[in-house]
Amino acid sequence: MDGIKLPAEIERDNLNVRMDRIERKIDFLIEQLSTEPDCVDEAKDDNKLLGVHEASIYYRVSPKTIYNWVYMRKIPFRKLNGKLLFDVDDFKNYRK
Repeated sequence: MDGIKLPAEIERDNLNVRMDRIERKIDFLIEQLSTEPDCVDEAKDDNKLLGVHEASIYYRVSPKTIYNWVYMRKIPFRKLNGKLLFDVDDFKNYRK
């Protein structure tokens, strides 16, 4: 019986493995939240405008939320040929 694990031991080992995975995921998410998204860095360098998808990454919300904010005029935006665009500098000033 030395090599056989009881159900309680198996469950404990399983919980330890799960806890390790959760800790790694939390560390990854903390690291992601502490840095600005790559699309914003690229837009700063090239003085570009961001689309809805990039804006949602910047604010860490869904694209639907960005559309709602535009509808309610909560964030500064521009329209070019029917496409919503957002200036990174406007975003930085707005976030403060």
